[in-house]
Amino acid sequence: MRLRQRRVTLFLAAGGLFVVGISLILVSLRDNLLYFVSPTQLLQSPHNQKQLRLGGLVRTGSVTRHELLLQFMITDGQTDVPVQYSGFVPDLFREGQGVIVEGHMVGNVFEAQVLLAKHDERYIPREIVQTLKEQGQWRP
Repeated sequence: MRLRQRRVTLFLAAGGLFVVGISLILVSLRDNLLYFVSPTQLLQSPHNQKQLRLGGLVRTGSVTRHELLLQFMITDGQTDVPVQYSGFVPDLFREGQGVIVEGHMVGNVFEAQVLLAKHDERYIPREIVQTLKEQGQWRP
């Protein structure tokens, strides 16, 4: 009887530790998730000081540089969002190309800490590519 009681106690303790461990992992993952949004989605719902990934195309004629500060507009064909970025600019970054930035909104400007640029649509959500194709603005 005593051996059985020890096994049950050990089993319950191990199960409790397992549940606590899984809970800590899930809480940690939830805090580190970055939500991916388009410019239209960003402006339709408030994301106050929330870290996000914003994707779309760099609006032609919107890129300006002031020493280390890069400013440009990201568009999904319907909405434009001004972006500020200070840091290394990838070689593939240019007007009319796909881009993803990670950061948060400050007022009406998206302040980016990370800038990713790619020459094809793999860095742009399928919905944005489809919208741009329907509007005749997509250039593969």
